[in-house]
Amino acid sequence: MVKHEVTRDGFAQYIIKVIGPRDISFHLRDRYSSLREFQSMVKRQIGSADGTPNFPRKKYIGNMEPAFLESRGQQLSLFLQMFLAHPLVKTCPLVPVYFKSKAFGEDS
Repeated sequence: MVKHEVTRDGFAQYIIKVIGPRDISFHLRDRYSSLREFQSMVKRQIGSADGTPNFPRKKYIGNMEPAFLESRGQQLSLFLQMFLAHPLVKTCPLVPVYFKSKAFGEDS
């Protein structure tokens, strides 16, 4: 994870650097809820949740505190590393489509 931002609407966005095969890298900007939905869509498409990591739990109180946002960003980064390493997930056609829609920055 690179950092987190709180939007004007009061939502947290996480900026995560993704490094893919052949050292392709880009930045991804996304919200917790959107990443959770991404995980659900991929799991439905691959038809199995065996061996995929659990998504970080939702927190209702104190979820905008800076220390929590930092910790949550690290959890999301670790989750993505483990999730994308799963053999069925890394070949799922939804993954590049999703990342293309969430990529941002000059290098993306």
